[in-house]
Amino acid sequence: MEKEKKNMLVRKAQEKDALHKTLQDNQLNKVKLIENLKKEREEDIRSMEEYAKILEKQENDRKQYFLKIERNSNNFMTKAVENTLKDMNIKNKDEENKMKNYLIEKEKR
Repeated sequence: MEKEKKNMLVRKAQEKDALHKTLQDNQLNKVKLIENLKKEREEDIRSMEEYAKILEKQENDRKQYFLKIERNSNNFMTKAVENTLKDMNIKNKDEENKMKNYLIEKEKR
């Protein structure tokens, strides 16, 4: 009987130690889980920031592309107007010269 009591006390002490160790392990696992969740959140935030930068760069590149197209179009239109004005000036000078020549010939007659 005495031996059984002793064995029971030893078993209870062992169970108590095992329970205490299990609780400690659970606490450590909980801390590790919290740390892992925190790291995942930080990585998610970092990834979202990088993605936002990529999107911002794409948007900026798109704006620059359309600005370049607009600038090239404006340059083309400016050159076309300049060429048209130049041609008109040449034609006007030719017409003026023809008129002068005509008037000079008319006066000679």
